Amino acid sequence: MLWPGALAWVTTLLLPVSAREVGLLPRALAAMALGALLAGPLLALSWPTLGRRVGIWGVLAAALGAWAALDQGLEPARLEPLRAAAGSVGWALYALGWGSPRALGQIPEEDPRALRDAPLAPRQRSGRLAGALYALAVAASVGWVGVAWHVERLSSALLAQASALLAGVAVLLVGPAVALGVGRARPMPSPGTRLSHALPSFGVVALLLVAGAIWVLMG
Repeated sequence: MLWPGALAWVTTLLLPVSAREVGLLPRALAAMALGALLAGPLLALSWPTLGRRVGIWGVLAAALGAWAALDQGLEPARLEPLRAAAGSVGWALYALGWGSPRALGQIPEEDPRALRDAPLAPRQRSGRLAGALYALAVAASVGWVGVAWHVERLSSALLAQASALLAGVAVLLVGPAVALGVGRARPMPSPGTRLSHALPSFGVVALLLVAGAIWVLMG
């Protein structure tokens, strides 16, 4: 996680904020992104959930804030193709680095004590509505990227692409769960449980609103 994260941070954050005309806010946010990038894997050793939140969402929030505060520093005309490509590869490898393979025994078929027999039939099959919802989620995730290409302001194009990619990934994560849950009766969780599940989404929305307000004030 650290090596590709360092590559992504240097190419897409350190170099843009090193310009003389860049203010204090983008540099502070870039430093926060670096701190979260280094702290995430260390926290994950003892607190996996907290480490993932800091290493993924903390880095992403700080990086988006820094890019938004840069304003004209990330115009496509000023981006070097080689540096942009290296940054894209670094971010992709950093995301893959947070994944982990299943250990032996976590999959029932790989457990040494598993009893081999005919596969169990599913309790119910997904209907046409579930397939339609899943197809709609895939189309919506691609649609976000298409909308981002219609941003005409050069200084906002890169931020729009990053936001569209984040929205597309979120739709792909939520879409299958909604499609598979159609028609299944589940007990309603308590209000406190629903609120705790919604807090990460509220936090992302709040960060985006703050980034938008900063963008408007500095624009």
